[in-house]
Order: sequence, then structure tokens, then C-alpha cells
Amino acid sequence: MGTGIRYRAFDLVPDAGPDRIGEMLREVSALFAAGVLRPAPVRPWPLSRARDALRQLSQAKHTGKLVLDVPAAVDPDGTVLITGGTGTLGAYIAEHLVRAWGSAICCW
Repeated sequence: MGTGIRYRAFDLVPDAGPDRIGEMLREVSALFAAGVLRPAPVRPWPLSRARDALRQLSQAKHTGKLVLDVPAAVDPDGTVLITGGTGTLGAYIAEHLVRAWGSAICCW
């Protein structure tokens, strides 16, 4: 590669145990809350440019997260089919679609 950059992975979690993992998460959360740490930047790409986004990702030319933006195309006059919709999560999604979009719902 010739960039002079080396990456090294450290995996501390498996041997830490639940108490230490909780402690680490609390410490990291406090650093985010204090503004010491910031979330990685997020760059959305339109789905039509997925090839470009994946090329950038594969060449490590980005910092943070690359996200494909898939536009929501819910037809308010149409019917929405929710597979697995008889469970708790499906019920919440169905309720949201009815309230937010006025959609007719069919759960399968």
C-alpha cells in the first residue's frame, strides 16, 4: 500500500467479563456525554450511487460510516404487507404505518 499506516486490532471484550464490560460502557458513555468523544461522521449516499459508495469503502477513502439512503416509497392509498407481522415488533410497525401514513395493513 505504501501509505505508512498500520492497523492493529485489540479485542479486550471476551476476557473482560460482564462487570468490566458494563464499567467500560459507562465510561465511554460519560465521555460521549461530556463531549470528549464524538460519534463518527455519517455520510449518506443515494441508493443509485451504491457502486460509488462501495468503491469508496473498499478503497478506505472515508472517515466514519457510509450509509446507503433508501427512499421510503409508501403509497398512502396502497396496502402494506408486513411479513411476521403477528409478533410484537410487527404490531408496532403496523400501528405506526396506520397512524403516520393511513395505510391499510395486511399482516402475514
